[in-house]
Amino acid sequence: MHDCIIAIKKTINTQNKLFVSSKKERHDENVRKIFHFLGIILPFMVIFFSQKKAIILLLIVLIPVLIADYNNFALLTKNIPHSNIILQLFRKQELVKGKLSGLSWLLIGLLISICMFDKYIVSLSIIVLIVGDASAALIGKNFGRIKLCNKTLEGTISFIVTSIIASYIFINTFLKSNTVIKLLKIPETITIFNPTYIFVAIIISSIIELTAKNVSIDDNFAIPVTFCVTYEILKILINN
Repeated sequence: MHDCIIAIKKTINTQNKLFVSSKKERHDENVRKIFHFLGIILPFMVIFFSQKKAIILLLIVLIPVLIADYNNFALLTKNIPHSNIILQLFRKQELVKGKLSGLSWLLIGLLISICMFDKYIVSLSIIVLIVGDASAALIGKNFGRIKLCNKTLEGTISFIVTSIIASYIFINTFLKSNTVIKLLKIPETITIFNPTYIFVAIIISSIIELTAKNVSIDDNFAIPVTFCVTYEILKILINN
């Protein structure tokens, strides 16, 4: 009887510890994804620069990030005050020497996409990544109940819904703005995106976001590339 009581106490203590850990995990993820939203500036940078200038700018940023990332941001911790606050924005498994973080993978995916695809499609793919991925994590971690591929159904639905809304706002409020069209000399054909292609590309991207971790692919790289590839394939197959 005494052993049984001890076992029950151990179980309760273990559950309490797990609950505390889970709560902290949710808090850390919330902080990371709120910061993640700052990346919303990237699509506008892609649009304002020519393809050549965007590639050069990305390389200028990417090379030092890769060096710092490979060395586990050692220089950051030594030379910048309060660098621990910045490091909290990375997951523990990302802060391993020789392993790239989500930031590096995002820049690599963005560089590849800009080299291969139209910059307006690339900018839209980043909108999907920034808004969709962040909302999936925030909703999934805080309100998710139905498990799906180590994530949640609620998070995936949130990814799809918010990506559609954000894409619509980006295209119709920004790209189709007369001021922006005149300022950037945007071709009229660029502002006419196919809603069906966008919807399908978002669905495929949501599947990638859902399964990326299971196949050891960073979704910061996979989502924008997948979106662009899907949109271009649909455009080629259907238009032809």
